[in-house]
Amino acid sequence: FDKSASRDDNISDNSSNPPSRLSVIKNVARTFIDQLPDGQFEATMGFFNKSFLQYDITGFTTDKDSLKNELNNYNSGGGTNYNAAFLGYRQNNDGGAFSLVSKAQYKPVIIFMNDGYHQENSQHKAIDVGTILNKASATNTTIFSLSIGPIDPDPSDSSLDPNSKNTLRNLSTATGGKYYENLLNEAQVQEIYSQILQSAQGFGTPAPCYIDFESDCNDGEIELTYSGFSAPVFDTQIYTISDNLKPNLDITDRTFLEVNPILNQAKEIN
Repeated sequence: FDKSASRDDNISDNSSNPPSRLSVIKNVARTFIDQLPDGQFEATMGFFNKSFLQYDITGFTTDKDSLKNELNNYNSGGGTNYNAAFLGYRQNNDGGAFSLVSKAQYKPVIIFMNDGYHQENSQHKAIDVGTILNKASATNTTIFSLSIGPIDPDPSDSSLDPNSKNTLRNLSTATGGKYYENLLNEAQVQEIYSQILQSAQGFGTPAPCYIDFESDCNDGEIELTYSGFSAPVFDTQIYTISDNLKPNLDITDRTFLEVNPILNQAKEIN
């Protein structure tokens, strides 16, 4: 998440009292977290201006409450630097979002939310497209980029890269993702986050899951079908019921009488 000072600006929708960009992003992020499929995701978040920050969460988690609590630390201040976001600052390109991606267990997806243009100065150089794409390729990462609010840069600020939005578009499409811009109300942003979630659920190898099924007391075979890919995947598994799970009937020694109804005779059985 971009945490530059412009986050406090209005999102520029057509309502009489437009909300701030920061409040919109927090609302959308909370809804997105709620929509994450239980038991089938891991997520984390970071915040950037001219550096890259994490607060309470230092890696991926499946705890939705922890993710929401992390948003409470999200505030605005500073400028916007894409390199800090993706690669970190003064970390030999080993920081930023890709430092988190390196800890991912499954197919990684970066959702890059910003509202400003990349800012260059003596310490923060031009967007390092080559390094970002190399890291995305090496980790099989897909990047979705969202630019919230109006897209025109401040003409009085010569440090802003006027081509940075096009660069974001190219980065996103080159990794198999998408670029969205001129997002001027919460409903737009919410819809795009929902689209991204739907797309991401079809990426990579699905997270492991557990299957419960009923059987009798005998060993057997079960056929499994997964329909999450473009074509269904089948597999067959042989299962064995452990002896300690099978029912056991204990009978004390006793004598039974077997009656032959034809002969009308009884016979003792021990």
